[in-house]
Amino acid sequence: MMKKKDWIFIVLNCSKDKTLSPVQLQKSLFLLKYMNPDTFSNNFYNFIPYHYGPFCLQIYEDADFLKSKNLININTNIIGRWKIYSINDKGLKYVDILKKKIKPEVYDYALEIVEWIKSKSFSQLISAIYKQFPEFKVNSVFKGSL
Repeated sequence: MMKKKDWIFIVLNCSKDKTLSPVQLQKSLFLLKYMNPDTFSNNFYNFIPYHYGPFCLQIYEDADFLKSKNLININTNIIGRWKIYSINDKGLKYVDILKKKIKPEVYDYALEIVEWIKSKSFSQLISAIYKQFPEFKVNSVFKGSL
């Protein structure tokens, strides 16, 4: 059975450049859960409405743990304003094992989600999430256009 932190590997691997920003990582896992409720049991991340929509602190804690095991990298972007999560060679080997544990259609759906997320600017992504899931807008500090 897959652990919830295993899905961090899956979404990072689904990114063409194997990287995700914090908001992309959060929203990828959120959409996996909420667009596929039958696939994800209660043993998955629980999201709360936060500054930029659905948020789960445990995702960052799990990512830090995976970094401590040298399975992913966490770097700071060029201007030093946010983290960049990326999968490394050791993590890629683990993904090969994980992909055998999930249905191909679930992996394909994760690919679609991540591709869609990566195609959006920060504002476009937050706006789209709020449009589809307005209940996650309640604690928003987002000032972009909706």
